[in-house]
Amino acid sequence: MKSRLEYYDFLRGVAVIMVVAIHTFGVVYIDETLTLAGIFVRELLNCAVPLFCVSSAFFLINKNTGNYKMYLVPHILRVWIPLLVYSFPWFAYDVWKNGAGLTGVLKLIGGGYSVYYFAAVILQFYVLLPLFQKYKIFRNVPVMCLISLLWVAGYIYIVYPEYSQLPLLAYGGVILCWLVYFALGAAFMKDGIKSRVSVRLCLAGSIAALALSFAECIFLREKPGALPFDGIGLKPSAVLFAVCVCALLYSDRCAQLYRRDAVRRFIACLGRFSYGMYLAHMYVLWAGGKILAFTGFGFPGIKLLWWAAYTAVVACITFALLSLVKRISPEISKVFFGV
Repeated sequence: MKSRLEYYDFLRGVAVIMVVAIHTFGVVYIDETLTLAGIFVRELLNCAVPLFCVSSAFFLINKNTGNYKMYLVPHILRVWIPLLVYSFPWFAYDVWKNGAGLTGVLKLIGGGYSVYYFAAVILQFYVLLPLFQKYKIFRNVPVMCLISLLWVAGYIYIVYPEYSQLPLLAYGGVILCWLVYFALGAAFMKDGIKSRVSVRLCLAGSIAALALSFAECIFLREKPGALPFDGIGLKPSAVLFAVCVCALLYSDRCAQLYRRDAVRRFIACLGRFSYGMYLAHMYVLWAGGKILAFTGFGFPGIKLLWWAAYTAVVACITFALLSLVKRISPEISKVFFGV
């Protein structure tokens, strides 16, 4: 039983490592023509945020929400207070540099700074959870998948070409974008489909969707006027890939294959720190960027290896800093720093 529970922490640990890798990608490959190998590996990371969504619904769909206030307030504060703490330095800089007013305040309280849009998504999920329970979202995975696909396709092919500077929060911070993964997580827990998932089918679907995602990425990158990182990340085929990967990893078969060792236990530990790491790693990345700029270091040689190494360094430093805070004051770290 302990091993099974640790497996889900392990999945969150893998997901947060992938999130860090997504953000180190643009540092290592800056001003560099992307190789096909780099693009392919980056496409593999598109299931990172979906894994967090599945995990949230998986563990919360059975939550007693009868007393809405008693349920909602602690959950909201658990996410929102660390969000405010980590967002405030970005907000202060925005005020100092750009004279941010009401817009800055809204970004501060709503997850509009840095890459903190996902906190806004989780807050929406907490607010809407009683509706998801009442209308049995877990029985409507195909419908939720269609909604997410339409939202993503509408943004990529209709909105983005006209409004490429649209803030991340405006499209990625809307729960419709991630609805299918919440439905999937709820179905795994509530509807008992974990034991009925075909590993072979999910694996075949993951491979096919990954190939489609790679092809769609190349197509979007070759469109006239495409920006350097267009096509990488959010897109309809990436949704299909993430759905297949999440279904595969949350199946009973994969959970049964999990074996505890030092490396997996460490990754599971990262998973237990995942929210704090998601918020804090951007500061480590910022500091790293300053050091790289000062030294003029440009990641010579094989970019994939530098990318992996830099990801590991950023993840480990972030984890070490959060561990130190937690050791000094567990209560403060839990309330204010998300660990």
